[in-house]
Amino acid sequence: MFQCSVCGWTYNEAEGAPDKGIPAGTKWEDLPEDFRCPVCKVPKSKFQEKGGTGAPAAEEDVAETTGNAPGSRVYKCSVCGWTYSEAEGAPEHGIKPGTLWENVPEDFRCPVCKVPKTMFEEEK
Repeated sequence: MFQCSVCGWTYNEAEGAPDKGIPAGTKWEDLPEDFRCPVCKVPKSKFQEKGGTGAPAAEEDVAETTGNAPGSRVYKCSVCGWTYSEAEGAPEHGIKPGTLWENVPEDFRCPVCKVPKTMFEEEK
C-alpha cells in the first residue's frame, strides 16, 4: 500500500483504483511517472510505502501526516471539486508551487467552473 504524504489517500495494488482507470492488480511501479494523487494532485514522489492490509489509514495517522500546516493545505472548489494544493501550486495558472492559499490573488477563479476564490473550502 502506498500513502500520499500530503492528504493521506492510499493506493492498494490489489484493489487498484478502478474509479481512476487503474485496474486491480496494477503494481505501484507500473503506474505512470506522471501519476498524481487523485485527491490533492501531488506527484507520485510524495507517496510513501506503508505496510498493512489495504485498510484505510486511521484518522489520527492522516492528521499526523497532513497536519494542515501552511504549505501542505489543500483547498477544494465547493462547486466542481477542483483542488488547489499549496505544495503543488497551479503553475499552469501562474501560481508557483509552495504558494500559500492566503497569497493566491483575491481575483483567482476556479480554472474549471470559474467561481471565485471565496467558493473554496479547506480540506480537513
